[in-house]
Amino acid sequence: MFTGDYYEAGEAFLKGLEDLIKEHGSGDTKLEFDGNAECVLAFQERFAVVLALDTELGAIIVTIPIAPLPGDGSIVEVMSEMLCGNYAWNLTEGGTLAVDRATSLIVLNYLIPLPLDPPESAGAILAKLLDVCDYWDRKIRSLAQTGGWVEEIPQGFLRA
Repeated sequence: MFTGDYYEAGEAFLKGLEDLIKEHGSGDTKLEFDGNAECVLAFQERFAVVLALDTELGAIIVTIPIAPLPGDGSIVEVMSEMLCGNYAWNLTEGGTLAVDRATSLIVLNYLIPLPLDPPESAGAILAKLLDVCDYWDRKIRSLAQTGGWVEEIPQGFLRA
């Protein structure tokens, strides 16, 4: 299957998540990479966390879906808030907010270079990212409930 230093470092990263999994994860969570070098974890029945081991980059790529992109007028305000939150990683703790093109889900992505020293810090990193996702989930849902704000662009505003 997978071998090498980065794979071993990735497994050490997963082992570093054990305490967090016991505290917040589901009881049947397996801390191992599948055939695609991914490990999917569920937290508090709210967030699915995808940990992808990229041996070429020598990193774990964390992807956490947060909420669907609103399909109504609030999309403008949501996207504006996301851009402001991404600015200098202001409200993302070093992660990047994005929209997955295939699913239209708002996600948080985060890159963790390997080896992580100490591997036990993996739990603190993931807990921090889950707090970020909780903030953005509440923010997005709040904006979507208010219907957002869309400014009408006057005719003739855009000129060739």
